[in-house]
This record gives sequence, structure tokens and C-alpha cells, in this order.
Amino acid sequence: MFNEPLDVFTDISGFGEIVLIDGVEIRAIFDRESAPDTAFGLTLGNADPQLIVKDSDVPSDTVNAVVVARGVAYSVASVSFDGTGMSVIQLKVQKHDSRPY
Repeated sequence: MFNEPLDVFTDISGFGEIVLIDGVEIRAIFDRESAPDTAFGLTLGNADPQLIVKDSDVPSDTVNAVVVARGVAYSVASVSFDGTGMSVIQLKVQKHDSRPY
């Protein structure tokens, strides 16, 4: 954990922006960079977006939360605590059921 204030990383006057996690406003960095995803000996590109947030801002039931960032609703694929006081929340675009009722 760093001793420096972590709010500077998610400050909306810099890199940060406001997102909603289950309706609660959270300051986060929205990152849509492509990253390598290695599994079973294959390396594939992963372009799913992610959020970088302070650990203290991560709700307790984030895995089942709905995240809204830049007007798009996402579900949470995973939450990784990086040991520095920041967490990475991997997102997936929510699939809408197009079947008629």
C-alpha cells in the first residue's frame, strides 16, 4: 500500500470520471485498452473495458453489481486487488435478451 493519497489517480480533473456501481457514484479510471489474455497456452487479445478504483471505494458485492460507465451498462467479470490500494474491476457488456415475452 502506498502512503501517498490515492485520490489523485481517480480525480475527475485528471484521469478519473464518475461511474455508477449499483447506482452509487464512484470515481474511477475507465480503461478500454486491449490486454493479452493467456489461457491454455494461447494468447488472445482482451478488449473488454475495466475500471481502476481505490480499494476503499469497491462495494462489498461488486461481482453481482451493475456498472454504468459512459452510458453503457456492464456486468462485472472479476475484481482484482493489486496490493497498492487500488483495484481493477474487469467489465463485460451486459447482454440484452431479445426474445419476445
